[in-house]
Amino acid sequence: MQLKQYNLTFSRLTKEYLELVRGWRNSEPINQWMIYRKNISSEEQLEWFNNLDSNTNYYFIVNHKQQRIGLMNIKDINWQDKTGEPGGFIIEQHYLGTLVPALCLLMMFDFAFYHLGLSELQGKVLETNSASLNCNLELGGIIASTENGICRIVHSKQNYQHASARYRDAARALYPESESQFYITA
Repeated sequence: MQLKQYNLTFSRLTKEYLELVRGWRNSEPINQWMIYRKNISSEEQLEWFNNLDSNTNYYFIVNHKQQRIGLMNIKDINWQDKTGEPGGFIIEQHYLGTLVPALCLLMMFDFAFYHLGLSELQGKVLETNSASLNCNLELGGIIASTENGICRIVHSKQNYQHASARYRDAARALYPESESQFYITA
């Protein structure tokens, strides 16, 4: 499965990319923002991947203009409650502070709300990760609680639709119509 929009391509995570993702995940620029900070071994990574339920966990390698730049996901989907947990990271530091991370969230949330039919996303972000917190809040997230330095952020579909409008307008101004359309391929 692939998602395409805004010169971004999200490709469903396969075993082929597990070591790449593990290297990213264990690196200092990423690990410092993770709730789980232990070094992940190859065996642990493979075990995690083999135990993923592909119907309730969607992990994607993010490519921008043919360059792998990170990982985005919706995990632990509860189909009965129509909820899931968003997450991800951008490994390429020169993208931080640009529109690209917000566009990644926009694509992931659009996938969750409009393709998967979820009604609420419940994420966790370290209280010290101001960039991620701000981006989530700008896209309509509400800090529901903070405990032990971890903020639980809730995105309702309605709040997201309203708050994401200005990002959509900015993206439409930057990208031609053909690149601002959302595509899903098998």
